[in-house]
Amino acid sequence: MHSTIAALSRGVPTAAIAYSDKTKGVFETCGQGDEVFDPRTLDTKDVTDSLKGSFLRRCYLLSSLEKSIPEVKRRVDEQMSIISNYILDIVASKNN
Repeated sequence: MHSTIAALSRGVPTAAIAYSDKTKGVFETCGQGDEVFDPRTLDTKDVTDSLKGSFLRRCYLLSSLEKSIPEVKRRVDEQMSIISNYILDIVASKNN
């Protein structure tokens, strides 16, 4: 999971074989949900065919990531700013 987050955040086209719904959710945040292949619902041939298809779509996926990642990073920055300001407010109120 962490390696795929790192790859996606760097704009690297990425696919995953995942037994966890959490992985699909992470991929969906940057428009890549279709690149998660779940062996709970797919047989081995379907998984390998899906991985091959993902690899062959990598140029399209790169373009898609280049469009979606800036918005994901903007949202992260906004959320971190809100959290940081909240913590600073708590610290300031304790010092008064």
